[in-house]
Amino acid sequence: MIIKTFELSFLEEEIQKAEQHTQGLSAETEGELGKARWKHRRIVFVVGALTVLWGVALMVIGAVGLKGGGAWGFFFVLVGLALAIISLGYAGVQLLRSATHGSRKDPKELARSFMDEVMCQIDPDYSRALLLVSPAMIGVSTLENASKSWESLKQRIMGEVRKREVAACGACGREKRGLWSISSFDPYLQDEEYIRKEKLRYFQCKECGNAYCGPCFLGLKKEGVMRKRSCPSCGKKLDRSSHIFFTKPELEFKAQVREVTVNEVEEGRLVRVEARVEVNLKMNQKVAEGSGEKKVCLPLDERGQVTCHFRNSAIKTGEEWFLLGATPGREVSAEDPPNISEQNRLS
Repeated sequence: MIIKTFELSFLEEEIQKAEQHTQGLSAETEGELGKARWKHRRIVFVVGALTVLWGVALMVIGAVGLKGGGAWGFFFVLVGLALAIISLGYAGVQLLRSATHGSRKDPKELARSFMDEVMCQIDPDYSRALLLVSPAMIGVSTLENASKSWESLKQRIMGEVRKREVAACGACGREKRGLWSISSFDPYLQDEEYIRKEKLRYFQCKECGNAYCGPCFLGLKKEGVMRKRSCPSCGKKLDRSSHIFFTKPELEFKAQVREVTVNEVEEGRLVRVEARVEVNLKMNQKVAEGSGEKKVCLPLDERGQVTCHFRNSAIKTGEEWFLLGATPGREVSAEDPPNISEQNRLS
């Protein structure tokens, strides 16, 4: 497992600026935040309206059926009514959530909402997340910089996991970094032209564990009636490799906020916020069958687990709290361990 800790670094004048809360938003930032307030609501309204129309249509069809003496009409009426009611209820809940998203009354919920948006969404709306950041600090960390910073962090996390293991060819000694597959595959189902062209895969002998790069595997002499290759090390037929090594694995990113802690620093007006986010990466194993590719998405277990500790500060203005940092901050994993108890870290 990889553990990362991030610390926001503010200049004293920046914190004073946030405390004074005097710096206004630029017209561009104000426009982006305005769009963010309504984007989610428009989507909910359109989806809800279309679903309700489907429900009404089913009820009309059912009513026509009942009028014609068809017993099936009653079923259509019930399904249409249920669909309309569920759609209206769902839309109401989503609109209410949109209105209360990121409660500024509680710094813990404020931080959780922000991290949910920037780390846990597949396609995050960064401008909506920045609604939770102090207007005075948005001027320091712009919308564009914030979105680039979080996207860059996700790509960096995936890049580190992609290169966690090393494979060495038992024939030529060529080494590559990447990831071993979760499952074992038959090397004879791999497309040979793809292996020769891309040179992306290593095959591991199921008997002795020796690995062979693509070109060396293809260079082994085929023997016997079945024209199978043999492992140069142990002599066993390579009918089935134990694993395939991917030098350019495709990963899926999924994150979840596990814990948020708040520590008072200065009479309750300025607080220290720390969020623990767990990232679990899945590996899209593209295994050739003939000339085609079959996608199999499997969890990487501990190899794909990354725990991130994000430290931020929040400031109270009136009755509301505002985060000061809009970006992940600088990584201090090696020099500064996370300030969370061992029990919580292992939970």
